[in-house]
Amino acid sequence: MNKMEKTAALAKREIGDNPVLAGYLADGVINYSALARRMLPKLRLENPKASEESLAIALKRLKLENAPADDDAKRIIAGSQISARNGIAHMTFHKSRRVLEELLEISKRIDSEKEDVLLLNQGAGEVTVIVDEKNVKMFSRCKGGLVESTGGLALITIREDGKAKGKKSIEVPGIYAHFLNRLAQGGINVVEVVSTYSQVSLVVSERDLARAYGAVSEGIDSFRK
Repeated sequence: MNKMEKTAALAKREIGDNPVLAGYLADGVINYSALARRMLPKLRLENPKASEESLAIALKRLKLENAPADDDAKRIIAGSQISARNGIAHMTFHKSRRVLEELLEISKRIDSEKEDVLLLNQGAGEVTVIVDEKNVKMFSRCKGGLVESTGGLALITIREDGKAKGKKSIEVPGIYAHFLNRLAQGGINVVEVVSTYSQVSLVVSERDLARAYGAVSEGIDSFRK
């Protein structure tokens, strides 16, 4: 590995460890030379031959890597619609046959016609449930497997244009990262991410809802200009 390649690899590692900085790079609001001067002393501990010029070049290349790179990504983001909902709860259960059976029965009682929220995400040993707070009491029969229950949350849903031609978001890299980086830049914690074929739902604290909605909206508008 030559000097330039090693400098680029170290810069990529540093940026990868800092999603906020990665987001600023993608937005093009970073002064590359100033950032290179700031990062250089640390990188020289591993690559004494690193220079400010080579590091600035590496950062410019990383900017391109962190931005949605192709026309499909830009089209999907620009055509997305967002919605928000408060009064959301997040619950985690130990995964077992009994819990799964009970969740199935409860799901039949959730009123989808009234657009009540019910999102389930299964891991190897746990099941996450995202539901309206008003319906939390329906899950009391599952308390034996309850790991945690958190209220005071909100749901932001980003839907792509289902009628648009071309690739879908599940086929294009960088779309979800674009929105998550925006939230990270604002210091907004994402409690949970649940995605389907044409939409992604982000769970945040209700106190962060307005800022999160604004950050996601700006992320969409940036590709509509």
